[in-house]
Amino acid sequence: MHFGVKNPEKIFPKWSPHIELKKWYTIWLKIEINPEWRKKTIKAIKKSERIKAAKNIHLAFIE
Repeated sequence: MHFGVKNPEKIFPKWSPHIELKKWYTIWLKIEINPEWRKKTIKAIKKSERIKAAKNIHLAFIE
């Protein structure tokens, strides 16, 4: 499933324990953000002014 949302790492875990956030990247720059990256790396990317666009999300549904 792919769609745009602002804060995927905060929103999807709240929805259901059966949803796994695989990866996401900004629509604007197409920088893929891996949830396994160091938090400092992800924070630095997010602080960029140009990355305040919606994100493209890749989700997996776990049974």
